[in-house]
Amino acid sequence: MSGPLALGKDATREWGGSSIVPLIRSIALVLLVVVILALDIHAETKRLYESEIVLPMDLYAHEGTLLQAGRFKLELRLEEGRHSLVFLRQEKVVATLFEQPSQATRPSTGESQVPLFGTLHLLPVGAWDENTRFKPGASDYFPKLPWRAMLRAYRSEDPADTAVKLVVSEKDSAEKLFNKNFKLYLKKPN
Repeated sequence: MSGPLALGKDATREWGGSSIVPLIRSIALVLLVVVILALDIHAETKRLYESEIVLPMDLYAHEGTLLQAGRFKLELRLEEGRHSLVFLRQEKVVATLFEQPSQATRPSTGESQVPLFGTLHLLPVGAWDENTRFKPGASDYFPKLPWRAMLRAYRSEDPADTAVKLVVSEKDSAEKLFNKNFKLYLKKPN
């Protein structure tokens, strides 16, 4: 076979001394790496739990994103080996909170914590249907729903402390609870 697509040892000579074979191999390798990375990034995000939440007041994420009071879809995800709490409105991500080290959200000795809202049960992704959506006046406790995780939010009694501690407690197969900690703020962080 001869011509520009010949890949034998004569290919270098046919292109005037420049070698197209290493260029084609390099391009193919780069494309392969891009495809592998794209698949790997997609595989890294796993939606674990979801719920709907009504925030009673405006809150801020760490980077300053405003979460206006009102209804959000809430998802607990596993992204790049760590948990994240994602707030969505109309299927668009408004804010993503990443899990904090346990000691960062633990109250200090003697610190009083005030609940910001009641316990919110998180259901496995896909367990929601029209019958389980939030309805005003509905019971806060749904004993027949397959919840494996719950969310609680606390703020300090100290007005100078603007942190809101979000604690997601997740049940393992032995029904033991494990906490994952996240933070929001009452005022825009500096």
